[in-house]
Amino acid sequence: MKRWDLTAFGEILVDLLPDGFDSNGRPRLTVSAGGAPANVAAVAAARLGVRSAFIGKAGNDAFGLYLKKTLERCGVAAQGLVFDGRLPTTVAAVSLSDDGERSFSFYRGQTADANLCADEVDGEIIRNSRIFHFGSLSLTGEPARSATFAALKEAEAGGCLISFDPNFRPALWKSADEARARIFSVLDYVDMIKVSEVEAFLLTGERSPEKAAAALTERGIAAVFVTLGKKGACFRVKGGGGFVPASDHPCVDSTGAGDSFTAAALSRAAAVGTERFRRGADVAETEEIVRFAVQIAGETAARKGAFPDPPSGALQSRAENR
Repeated sequence: MKRWDLTAFGEILVDLLPDGFDSNGRPRLTVSAGGAPANVAAVAAARLGVRSAFIGKAGNDAFGLYLKKTLERCGVAAQGLVFDGRLPTTVAAVSLSDDGERSFSFYRGQTADANLCADEVDGEIIRNSRIFHFGSLSLTGEPARSATFAALKEAEAGGCLISFDPNFRPALWKSADEARARIFSVLDYVDMIKVSEVEAFLLTGERSPEKAAAALTERGIAAVFVTLGKKGACFRVKGGGGFVPASDHPCVDSTGAGDSFTAAALSRAAAVGTERFRRGADVAETEEIVRFAVQIAGETAARKGAFPDPPSGALQSRAENR
């Protein structure tokens, strides 16, 4: 029996969210925990009861300590989070449109998460996990790129189901071609991928999400999910594919909705059985997984911020006793 159902690896940062204006007309900002892989671990633990761990790097500063406490309050094992005494925690300023869609301005580069080193990756945590999840931001440069491959090799050796979300952020890459090449460099490891409509086109050149999903399964990926925002999501597994419409929740802030989708899908993959999921999940079974994931994503988009509220009651007690 492995200790963790899910270990997420990669960036952790703070999101600065717009929160109206003060009496002098100055914008107010709310600090919220962020970073796609960290979000996945937090949603899985806090909302879905999944035994989750996180591996990454933050600055040894007020933001970094806040992030560690937030992970722990959500029930995520944070011993894999290391601190950098020289470099600060990464920051993302979030802008929201009138319909709740978000855009980001990143303050990243000479920051902690981009400088995670291979020898700082706790391989024991990964080998003791059923599922390993990561994104592409740790591939944007060294030393985090080498740390990513070190983690992937541990996950492969440990027999993990390997999940990937490209989470394409154009501002953090020199070009779309570079992003595509780096993403392709890890796909041979991947059993499950969640992509947006934009990312599906980036990787396949297919305008149709269904055709893009089929193209990715032809690369040997066992399960492909394409999230379509307000339209819902489509999927493809070995036996076929399908489409699930979006939930009827209002969109207040889409930050973290895709991460919640991923966390929900991974929680159900863990329940189905990772080996079975890797071999090829049943189409009807996968449709139910996507239906659940769309619902969880919709609930996230109906409120501000990416990270979930920390659990309480029985779930909090369970998390603390892991």
